[in-house]
Amino acid sequence: MCAVLSEIGKHQNALHHAQSALVLLHEELRQSEMDGEFASTTRSGSSHDRVAVLGIAYHNAGVEQEFLKRLEASIQSYNKGLEYTEQWLGTKHGIVLTLRRSLDQAQQRLTSTPGGKRCGEAEKSLKYNCTSKTRKFVSHTIRSSRSRSQNARTSHSSHKRNTLMVVHT
Repeated sequence: MCAVLSEIGKHQNALHHAQSALVLLHEELRQSEMDGEFASTTRSGSSHDRVAVLGIAYHNAGVEQEFLKRLEASIQSYNKGLEYTEQWLGTKHGIVLTLRRSLDQAQQRLTSTPGGKRCGEAEKSLKYNCTSKTRKFVSHTIRSSRSRSQNARTSHSSHKRNTLMVVHT
């Protein structure tokens, strides 16, 4: 839902859906951790997939916050996503790499614009643009995730600098 709303320019609603996904995923992971299931299944099972989806939800929130010109909030979202995904997925996982790249770009934009606010040229550069390179990267990430779990179906909509991803389970 987040990707669809973002695609039609309803970024505040898209952000709301990304944040709702974060709440649900945190509750689910917290419950599996309390049940003692999290540590035993994270590296190879469904908890691993849920951490990947959590990273995607943090990324989606960060992308929407950038569209809404909330660079500081987007940086926090990317950082939080990295915190979880690096710990459980490793530093070379596609989602981790995407979060790190998005974080670096957001930090560059924050330091290169007056007062951390996006100016005209930077704002114009953040339009939708789905390149074959982006599609190839996301396809590779999706195939990697699918090899771990046949239950994940993924799709995406991409932005010039950030890829907005959504996972359907």
